[in-house]
Amino acid sequence: VENAQQVNRFTSDSTSPELLSFVFDLSLGLIQLQFSEVVLTEFLDPTNVILQSTRVLSSSTEIVSLTGGTPSTILPSKEFNLTLLIFDVNIIKGNPDIGTNSDDTFLAINPGLTNDTFNNPLIEISSSNALMASDVLRDITPPILQSFTFDLDSGLFLLTFSESVNASSLQPTAFTLQGKDIVTILEMLEHQIISAVSSQENTAIIEMTISSVDLNSIKGNRLLATATNTTFLTYTGQAVTDTNGQSILPRSVGLQSSGLLPDITSPVLLSFEVDMNIGILTITFSETIDPESVNVTSFTLFNDNRVSPTQIVFNITGGTVATTPSELLIFTLSFEDVNSLKSIENIFTLESNSFLSIQSTAAQDMSG
Repeated sequence: VENAQQVNRFTSDSTSPELLSFVFDLSLGLIQLQFSEVVLTEFLDPTNVILQSTRVLSSSTEIVSLTGGTPSTILPSKEFNLTLLIFDVNIIKGNPDIGTNSDDTFLAINPGLTNDTFNNPLIEISSSNALMASDVLRDITPPILQSFTFDLDSGLFLLTFSESVNASSLQPTAFTLQGKDIVTILEMLEHQIISAVSSQENTAIIEMTISSVDLNSIKGNRLLATATNTTFLTYTGQAVTDTNGQSILPRSVGLQSSGLLPDITSPVLLSFEVDMNIGILTITFSETIDPESVNVTSFTLFNDNRVSPTQIVFNITGGTVATTPSELLIFTLSFEDVNSLKSIENIFTLESNSFLSIQSTAAQDMSG
């Protein structure tokens, strides 16, 4: 067009944009934003967005300041989605007092979030008069166990989920540790957790420490949890729920461990019983003992645990042990040792004169 008329007077846009409404979608982890006019999104700074549980900030208000996010477009827009960082989403999901419905979901904006296309800054929304969500879309996505590590020394499972879960809903008996991804009963390559204690904070990472009974049973299986390729977890749908009550989907094909920490603690002698009728010592250790590692000559019997002129020392010379790995070591003294011991007065005739000592070479745990 050659004869276009130039404007006589141009008044630039000097009106600052404002946020009119927002919808918080917990399933997708995003905020749908609607503004009064087109705003710039390419250099949007989400760290200026604050979610809070009440309209007016008070000492009881729950606050989540965003640490980042990504707009759904880089083009100037009047409406767009802001996808939150997983870190922020999990903090919100882990707190039952914010982001569950419109009544506990409010948004405040600090200066610097964005400008309109004429560089007018977005109007600040004060934390003392925050904007209520027009809707909150509840989380309908079930949690997923993404990875886990297992510490053979402490019995600690570190469970990493796809989102914050309700820690108090964790059911340890719903988890089974197995030696490969799919096992059969006849293979004897699995152990269902009997009991455990777990962390109680609603986060995406849960600590589950199994009982000593569980840990000793696992250690006693030479084909289970010896490396990451023999450490898998399966679980039922009752294992855990997220903070919105969504149950985890059951897993029948084992998830392989991403890390297995070795047992580095040496076994400790805790107690023992003796039956002199049949010459058997039943020795209790702090953890499962490898029966193949037992050196019977490293066991010594005493009539007193104090060094004195009357102390009697009896060095065991032979015997056999039960071949099943266990924290209970069944030690049958040799016929010769039993008779020699019985021929000595004042040792192993009463509880008060029956003491046992072991050397460091006496036995090893299943980790050597």
